[in-house]
Amino acid sequence: MFKKILIPVDGSSFSEAVLPHAQTLAKKYNATVHLLRVQSPDPYEPPWGAAVTAIPEPLQVRPADQLELLAQRLKIEGVSTSIEVAEGHTAEAILDCAKHSHADLIAMTTHGRSGLSRWWLGSVADKVVRASHIPVLLVRPEEPA
Repeated sequence: MFKKILIPVDGSSFSEAVLPHAQTLAKKYNATVHLLRVQSPDPYEPPWGAAVTAIPEPLQVRPADQLELLAQRLKIEGVSTSIEVAEGHTAEAILDCAKHSHADLIAMTTHGRSGLSRWWLGSVADKVVRASHIPVLLVRPEEPA
């Protein structure tokens, strides 16, 4: 059913919460996982609507290195994986990548915000769901107790 699963991640463990679900689907359908990290040109556009925090440059992990680590974890589990770092506005870059990579499923996490916070921060997941021409799997991770 699924041959290529696109998983956008933003460098946070929150965004990686979708990986076990996507891994299960990839194994079941012998699908390839395509990991995507979007670098936004707009410094005020936080990934997935998260708060903007500055990280000192020496402590930053390069996006490609982070994706490679995630890819290695999936490959150890027997999942074929590819990676891509793209630049652009997050939702649009995800949709563009889904199109050019021929993905047939987008799997991502969502904060599950509603109301004013969703209006103010926007919702990448909402934009992707509304504009995608392929299925989108949204996972809302449990909040730590």
